[in-house]
Amino acid sequence: MTDEEKPITEVKIKKNKKCPPHKYKRKNLTRSKSKEPFLVFKCVECPHYVRTELAAGLEARCYKCNKPFNITVKQVSVTAKPICEECIVKSSKTKKLEAEVDTLLDEILKGL
Repeated sequence: MTDEEKPITEVKIKKNKKCPPHKYKRKNLTRSKSKEPFLVFKCVECPHYVRTELAAGLEARCYKCNKPFNITVKQVSVTAKPICEECIVKSSKTKKLEAEVDTLLDEILKGL
């Protein structure tokens, strides 16, 4: 049987084995500063590009933990390197703890 004669269910879809969920970074492809920016997400490991308007809902890999996740609409407009929700929560908790430690150290040093 040739590829033309095979039913659709038997035809194999070629996938990029090197980079199954892409690891994106936002880039501006506009060369002129006077023009409106043309923002895209580019995979850092393969030559894959996707426009930022179409990136919401795509599967990607987190920059911090390398786990796959789906890009949200908020991440498309805000972040240059998308990270998963777990890492966002971890980083916000870390910042709160650092702020608490700083205030405690300031109080201790004032007492000396």
